Amino acid sequence: MKIALLGVGRMGHELGVHLLAAGHDLTAWNRTASAVDRLREAGATQADSPGNAVRDADVVLTVLFGPDTVREVVLSGLEIPAEAVWFDVTTVSPEDAREFADYATAAGIRYVHGPVIGSLAPARAGQLGVLLGGAPEDVDVVEPLAALWGDAERLRRVATPSDAATGKLLANLALGVSLQGLVEALRLGRANGLDAAAVLDLLKGDGPGRDRGHEGPGHHRGHVRRHAVLRRPPCEGRSADAALHPRSPARGHGGAAVAHRCAACRLGRRRHRGDREARARLGPGTEARGGAPGTRSAQSTCGNPRSIADVDGSGQRVVTTLPRV
Repeated sequence: MKIALLGVGRMGHELGVHLLAAGHDLTAWNRTASAVDRLREAGATQADSPGNAVRDADVVLTVLFGPDTVREVVLSGLEIPAEAVWFDVTTVSPEDAREFADYATAAGIRYVHGPVIGSLAPARAGQLGVLLGGAPEDVDVVEPLAALWGDAERLRRVATPSDAATGKLLANLALGVSLQGLVEALRLGRANGLDAAAVLDLLKGDGPGRDRGHEGPGHHRGHVRRHAVLRRPPCEGRSADAALHPRSPARGHGGAAVAHRCAACRLGRRRHRGDREARARLGPGTEARGGAPGTRSAQSTCGNPRSIADVDGSGQRVVTTLPRV
């Protein structure tokens, strides 16, 4: 099958590797041309524009950085061949998926939304969750491709593209909630004399992300944040729990007393700073700093908490850095 791959980021590269290994004729394009180098060395053809990439393609696979990039690359007038299927793996909101489906219908383009659930390690192993939403005859075309990177038990058809987008966001919401649970577990452990390493050791096999689709506490922080902002609008109103976050004012939803540590609040705020993906890799460790006795905070940088802090009996503020999530 002749496939055009638009978007060769980390996930796009992994999907491209699977396509080449299965013997497909792959033409790849990426805005930063050097990102295609490894696929080209593995046998892909590199295109200098999206238009040249999709010419004569049977499937146009888009793995782009969010809905705005999809609009820029595809909805700006990309001439997808009439019989080709546009297979969009980009993480977008249900509203975006409906918009793209409507655009495709008006343009006479066959469209399937097929977001993946999981990160790079399961992608390499062919163990991603995959949701396929579109007309049954169009899903029939792309399902064998999705099976290359998807776990057969977690590859599911849903009724519409927006249903697929909703399922993806539900999965990321569940992951975000479980990560907050990890923070609370670390706090409880410290309160009972256990350091972070001991708590994480006790949680082995039971912590967040321990299913086949995620990489446990090492799941990419930016992955969760960037996807969850798609459905959380800016929130207003200060939270009654603001005292827990002296460096970052807490906000609630519509004035409700919801702590700033709520992932949705942080993620919504991140959207307004450009939705840049944080790439910091933090390992476990601690540092002590002076602080007022009786205070506690959970610090975060535009997303999931990076550390938790408590003040010990001597008045020292002990900050425990969380593992990369």
